[in-house]
Amino acid sequence: MTSAGASLGPEIYRLPFAVQQAKRFVLLIFGGLTGMVGVWATTMLNSGVFALQDESPRLFKGILIFFTLLIVVGFNAVWWVLGRFPHALVVRERGLVLEHGSRSRSVGFEDVKGIEQQDDGGTLVYAVVLADGSAIPFGCERPSQDAAQAIVRQGGLVWSDEPLRAERARTGRASPAPLPLH
Repeated sequence: MTSAGASLGPEIYRLPFAVQQAKRFVLLIFGGLTGMVGVWATTMLNSGVFALQDESPRLFKGILIFFTLLIVVGFNAVWWVLGRFPHALVVRERGLVLEHGSRSRSVGFEDVKGIEQQDDGGTLVYAVVLADGSAIPFGCERPSQDAAQAIVRQGGLVWSDEPLRAERARTGRASPAPLPLH
């Protein structure tokens, strides 16, 4: 956790992004490939297949080098691509943290202008709109709706009816109760 994230108070809600599951899948696939190549190489080295069938050790070494390079380069390339995406959106007592590995971004609720739904390739996703005009999209499923509710509650925002949007409450008027998401 970054010190900026810790200064925003305790964690209220954590919304993990799909990249976390993708990283686990990559570890499983490349771990399995590494295990299979390791077993194959050990079996080949400990057997007398080269002497019995007059097989070339150069062919074996070439195949082993190919698979080793495929695993090492492939894993690093995929891990680099997945590392470019944020891991989670964390709602804290006094702000939000977009966890992005060592480059986490912290935003206090005073910099949150509102929440709105934005079109992301034909799918409406929730997005936190910041005072500087940028937005942090964070999904459309039930956990994203729960995160939106937590942001509205903690950030002092007010839901409006259509389109589903939350905005900073204007001073001088009473804040209506938050509307449930369905």
